[in-house]
Amino acid sequence: MGREAASSGPGWHETVVRVRYGEVDRMGVVHHRHYLTYFEHGRTEMLRDLGASYAAVEDAGTLLVVVETGVRYMRPGHYEDDLTIRTRLAEARGVRVRFAYEIRRMGVLLATGFTVLADVFRTKFAASLSRPDITGTERMAAARLKDYGWPGNVRELENVIERAVILAVGPEIVEADLPERLKRAEAKRTSIPSFDLDEPLLSVVNRVSSAVEREYLKRLLRRYRGHVGQAAEHAGINRRTLYTKLQAHDLRREDFR
Repeated sequence: MGREAASSGPGWHETVVRVRYGEVDRMGVVHHRHYLTYFEHGRTEMLRDLGASYAAVEDAGTLLVVVETGVRYMRPGHYEDDLTIRTRLAEARGVRVRFAYEIRRMGVLLATGFTVLADVFRTKFAASLSRPDITGTERMAAARLKDYGWPGNVRELENVIERAVILAVGPEIVEADLPERLKRAEAKRTSIPSFDLDEPLLSVVNRVSSAVEREYLKRLLRRYRGHVGQAAEHAGINRRTLYTKLQAHDLRREDFR
């Protein structure tokens, strides 16, 4: 997905992506949901160029999840467009961090947006509930927390972490410590990707199968923490084939370590 990254303008970071077939509708227009994926890509590349990564942030004891987001659409993007994702840190206050985004094509503004990320309060509750033994969050539990939509915003997130700290029996918060609704939400969201019945069958099959493959690879890398050899063995493919698929889906094993 990403092809280059650079800083441009006061506080802005830029990275360029090319719109893929699976990101457009039958008219060749980028589906609105993919702009949130572009935002995540821009944010990840910005952190990487600053010498950090989500994995490194989590290993340091902080787990940031998206609790609020918004997009304003001006013009459509199209298949094989080269889009410039501009990202900047707009605000950092307490446990909340706000990023701002612009999506441009050859300088023309297509969309703007923002995301608000929040620390999940693990350290706070470990101290207040006299659980200094809790020092981290297991990778699968972290993935559940990051993927959930958080309709109740920060308050619901805080309640979930407090409950997990109380239930934890070891040094890490694990998936079993989280409410069942987080697991049901993922199953509902990833069961069948959306499609348009007016779209040709081959087009639907290609796009849906690509989305399923990408989701499979993400879960696989999470389970094995980015270890390609173990992931390839689990999937029943060789390492070279797995590397090719990761590149096609713009997935980097480093982001799952």
